[in-house]
Amino acid sequence: MHALFELNCYASWWLSSIFFFLCSSRVDYSYARDTLKYGEWIIDNGTTTLVSSGGTFELGFFTPINSSSHERYVGIWYKQDQQTLVWVANKYDPVPNGSIGVLFGIAKDGNLKVSNTTGGEDYWSTYLHSSSTNRTVKLMDSGNLVVNDDDDQSGTSLWESFKNPTDTVLPGMKMDENLTLYSWKLDGDQGQEQFTFEQDQEE
Repeated sequence: MHALFELNCYASWWLSSIFFFLCSSRVDYSYARDTLKYGEWIIDNGTTTLVSSGGTFELGFFTPINSSSHERYVGIWYKQDQQTLVWVANKYDPVPNGSIGVLFGIAKDGNLKVSNTTGGEDYWSTYLHSSSTNRTVKLMDSGNLVVNDDDDQSGTSLWESFKNPTDTVLPGMKMDENLTLYSWKLDGDQGQEQFTFEQDQEE
């Protein structure tokens, strides 16, 4: 058993250039990598993912087990156990069936975001206020997805999935008054929750 606690737009012309860029980009998408920068992305084609340096975790698009809608989500799972999800980005706003999802490493507004190639609709974002594109997104071997400012030498992250969990606590996460977990009602109905888990707030 895994060491975890689980509580069961862009302009259309720019988006349409994604497919051309994937064919001509200097980035080699055929090998496993753990980072994304501005101008790099993961497209929902069944083959491109992020894999942590030690090969423990993987990030990419998926459809929940027992889902009849075939909607697509971006999540993190154990590389050797793809059924064990530990984090989901667009839990409440999946990419609908018929659209091709894209996870932009760093978009023009400086955010990590889930969008699509057809209409430019955003399904999830880190909602960082500053708009620098000199940033890196990295999937750590702890399962933490981290956004860092490349110009900041302090080592302080701008955003972490560990601080924005869904239904799972992994080793290394800080369990304090800011952490809240939301259960998933069904494997095929990811957006609804029946239970929450959080630290009691003393008066």
